[in-house]
Amino acid sequence: MASERRTRGFTLLEMLVVLLIAGMALVLATQALGQYQRAHTRAIASERAGREQRTSEAWFRESVRGLRALPPAPGALARPSFEGDARGFSGTTLAPVTQGQGIPTAQQWRIVSGPAGDRLELEEADATLMLALPPSAAMRLHYLDAEGALHDRWPPSLGAWPQLPEAILLEMVPAPGTTGGGLVAAGILGPRDPMETPYEDEPL
Repeated sequence: MASERRTRGFTLLEMLVVLLIAGMALVLATQALGQYQRAHTRAIASERAGREQRTSEAWFRESVRGLRALPPAPGALARPSFEGDARGFSGTTLAPVTQGQGIPTAQQWRIVSGPAGDRLELEEADATLMLALPPSAAMRLHYLDAEGALHDRWPPSLGAWPQLPEAILLEMVPAPGTTGGGLVAAGILGPRDPMETPYEDEPL
């Protein structure tokens, strides 16, 4: 008696189980890919924001380092060439942000408040630039004198002071429940008062 050999295939139930497992694997792979793409996008955005913040801090530091003490204009009122308070300062720098380096440029830095917090804004040569610093619950400027004391304005109200402070500090206070903040400090490289250039009349 010849034995019959049957080739057994998948049953309908087994096929459904295989399809169900394959579908679950596809869903999990899609979710993992989506999470990777979101994480990659966040990483790129964070890197770009960090790069822009470092650039903005460098602009602030270089601009402050280039501040120049100027003599009063002939016949002008006794108005200081540099003055500042906790919300901003104005002066002339040799390291402007929007102009060529080495060109004396009048500029004004100011802290502006908005719904997201305080931001730092620069105005120079008819251009206004909002720096890419993270919004803070509060920003304040401090002015360092030669003795290492901090002041909320320059020149301080009492006493004789040089035209420029030793350094300017930007304090950034993070919003409650957030991280960040910090201190950006910049020293002024040039003389604190205008330098007199003595000369003698040459004989004709």
